[in-house]
Amino acid sequence: MKLFFSPSTSGFYSTDLHDSMPADAVQITAARRRSLLEGQAQGRKIIVGADGHPMLQRPSSSTLTHKRLLRSQEVKRAAALRIDAISPLWRQCNDLRAPSAAGDGRFAAIDAIRAASDAIEKQIERMTGAELEALDIGGHPAWKEAE
Repeated sequence: MKLFFSPSTSGFYSTDLHDSMPADAVQITAARRRSLLEGQAQGRKIIVGADGHPMLQRPSSSTLTHKRLLRSQEVKRAAALRIDAISPLWRQCNDLRAPSAAGDGRFAAIDAIRAASDAIEKQIERMTGAELEALDIGGHPAWKEAE
């Protein structure tokens, strides 16, 4: 079986599945096809290089959508650190196996952090580029409400 990529259709072709293919199709390896599809699943775009072969392009970090995504990822990391400080995963597992008032308190605190994280992310969805740059994720008031 031979694999091909066609720049004109942005599609993959296989000699096992296709009797004919576009004239501009270039042969690629199975590993390259897998790499391209994995990159696409991670938000990259498959484009055609100067040699006619497919390659991955990173999304532009200058788009507002991408800036929002990056800031939301920062919120998730901040929430994860706060949750881990209250109750690392091993403790959460123990609290699930042996429920207690202390464990209930830790889970309530984790729920409050998650609610704060969700609230901050909802704000990020509506922010302008300038607002995103000025956003102090670590000092956001929603975290204080979660304490």
